[in-house]
Amino acid sequence: MNGSAIVVRLHLNLDKFSLDVQFETQAKATGIFGSSGCGKTSLLESVAGLRNNVVGLVRVGDETWLDSERQIRLPAKNRRV
Repeated sequence: MNGSAIVVRLHLNLDKFSLDVQFETQAKATGIFGSSGCGKTSLLESVAGLRNNVVGLVRVGDETWLDSERQIRLPAKNRRV
């Protein structure tokens, strides 16, 4: 990614709650922390393309991995995660 921006805006309905996440970063490393069951793994699976019921946007640099409005959903095997 070489300093490229990562833009994430996601909505995901889970069993017990809805997860809404929005962030933008150019950091080389980003940590995600929280209590058990708060959606950390679901967030990472969503960014990686391993969940199908995600709505929103994931953009890494100039590549759009997910844009539900434009019906773009890059398969997980094509995301460099």
